[in-house]
Amino acid sequence: MHKEQFGEVESIKKPPHYEAIHQLALDIVNANNKQQEWVAYNQIKEICDKFAGTPLDHPFQWETLADFTYHNPEIALSYYFKALELAMLFN
Repeated sequence: MHKEQFGEVESIKKPPHYEAIHQLALDIVNANNKQQEWVAYNQIKEICDKFAGTPLDHPFQWETLADFTYHNPEIALSYYFKALELAMLFN
């Protein structure tokens, strides 16, 4: 992408907890065993639960949680709907 062709690229603001969630996602995909995977997964869930309904609630964290909730598709779907609901609130 060239600036001349598309103009200045506006800086995109990262969602709250982006760095922590991103690192935990990397921890999950690089885990050496299921225990390490679950520790990181539960930390993402803790962030989601702790900030649910606050100004620091964001679709990014719920979608990431849903992405790694492959062990229970029904729960994953509820997290995706939570992310969608928040995204619609944020327009």
